[in-house]
Amino acid sequence: MLDEFKEKLIAYLTNRLTFLSLVFIALAGILVYRCFDLQIVHGQKYLDEFLLKTEKTRDLTSSRGNIYDRNGNLLAYNELAYSVRIEDVFASGKTKNQKMNETIVKLIQIIEDNQDVCCQDFKIYLDQNNLFQFNVEGNARLRFIADVYGAKSIDKLEEEQKNASALTIVQYLSGKDKFAIGSYQDPSDTKSTFYPGKGYSMDLWLKVVSFRYAMSLNRFQKYVGTTVANSVSQKTVAVIMENAAALPGVSIEEDTVRRYVDSKYFAHVIGYTGRIYSDELQDLNQKMLEQGREGDSYQLNDVVGKSGIEAYLETTLHGTKGYEKLVVDNMGKVISVEEHKDSKSGADVYLTIDKELTKATYNIVEQKLAGLVVSKIINAKYYRPTATSSSSDIRIPIYDVYFTMFYNSVISMKHMASPFAGETEKIVYDAYQAYKQQSYDKLREELCNKKTPYKRLSKEYQVYESNLVSLLNKNG
Repeated sequence: MLDEFKEKLIAYLTNRLTFLSLVFIALAGILVYRCFDLQIVHGQKYLDEFLLKTEKTRDLTSSRGNIYDRNGNLLAYNELAYSVRIEDVFASGKTKNQKMNETIVKLIQIIEDNQDVCCQDFKIYLDQNNLFQFNVEGNARLRFIADVYGAKSIDKLEEEQKNASALTIVQYLSGKDKFAIGSYQDPSDTKSTFYPGKGYSMDLWLKVVSFRYAMSLNRFQKYVGTTVANSVSQKTVAVIMENAAALPGVSIEEDTVRRYVDSKYFAHVIGYTGRIYSDELQDLNQKMLEQGREGDSYQLNDVVGKSGIEAYLETTLHGTKGYEKLVVDNMGKVISVEEHKDSKSGADVYLTIDKELTKATYNIVEQKLAGLVVSKIINAKYYRPTATSSSSDIRIPIYDVYFTMFYNSVISMKHMASPFAGETEKIVYDAYQAYKQQSYDKLREELCNKKTPYKRLSKEYQVYESNLVSLLNKNG
């Protein structure tokens, strides 16, 4: 019986089916073991490696101190708002500029479609004639040009660079060797001629250039975002969050907006705030160093006082920044917060002025000046004082009054062209448009056909032609 059992066992073990079953059982065991090892034993390790976790430090901006009058009445304060920022998270390569530009264009369109406004801190603007102009002059303009061309100082600029027009600067920054804002003659051939700004409106072109330039200034500071818009609406926030996957590097940050109480009366005293300029950055950081506040240094995205009390007491009103050390995955999603330090608001400032007394004084002076001006206005186009006229005899022609009101936006042409304009405003605007077209036609006729000598032209058309010459010289 034992021999019979032994024979059956040997037959079973030597059977091919048994051998294959044992092989499959062994393989299944190995597979179960590897799954257990990958998912249970080393699961977290492999997940961390897959997510490519990165540690980054994010600054928490501090709010400025409030400004009060002598009686504790509020003059300047902060209001919670949301800012839109963008970081350079794009991988290096041939398509990096294209992807960055496309993302910025999408972001600008979302912001403006929701009636919000993009930041305009670039030193070039688009004038009413749709031409690029510098909004700074002298050494400030040369310093900006030096920064654009990467010169260490103004003295290192070539003569041609010093005389570069605003259009030249925009074209240089848009070139394929810089930010590549434009398109190739043959879109499928990167060796064909590249045309800066091609495919962009003038306004959009300037905005993309300004944001790319601002991002380039932060390129050596990792995870420092560039502000695209301040104080955006909840609708803009929602749309950006919904399209986060299509907007890499874009984030919504809690921020504060400076508000002023009765600014009409106190603007000349309180001043205003704005984005810090590169030349201000060094001076303010030096002041912080002298005060022993190295940890409160400024960065290029910070808002600082530009005039008045806001500028004079900048380091007092400026608070202490906080920070967060975050761990993020390769998609920018926050996994954990490793360290957190709250920001500290700036010190409040109490002035010696009296709010109510200042308002009353302002209104009295305004009434007196208005009465004085009205008494001097005459219904005439020009006023030419005689040799015997005294200063008390000088009169103000009504045309000068209207020109001044238009120039200072007391009367707005934009409003007169809108559906909300009154009947009289509409009549005046239609007359203005008709006279404008008539003047254009006459000027075109003079320049192309009549060619009347300059000295024989009326004073009005002499001014027109002089402005044209100045405009052409300024824009090369």
